[in-house]
Amino acid sequence: MANKNIRGWIVRILQRAYPAGLEEKSLHKQLVNLDYAITRRELNANLAYLAEDGFIEKRDFGDEFKDELLNTTYKLTTKGMDLAEGNTTDAGVEV
Repeated sequence: MANKNIRGWIVRILQRAYPAGLEEKSLHKQLVNLDYAITRRELNANLAYLAEDGFIEKRDFGDEFKDELLNTTYKLTTKGMDLAEGNTTDAGVEV
């Protein structure tokens, strides 16, 4: 049940940031502020679930071999926006 709620909050948070998206650290911080004290591993598992269902898109920037700044952001897809707006449902996400 908790993961369904966490996924729902991730979708709602990314809806507010649409279309730009947010960094992984910002997502984690907002969830902690909502009293969901989840580990980085739990966050990654929930993000993977949403990405595999096509609700969010993961974007990696930078190249560690070129000594560039590494950054990961997540943004809501149009399918994710439909979920956030109640136009579609998913048994694993409580929006």
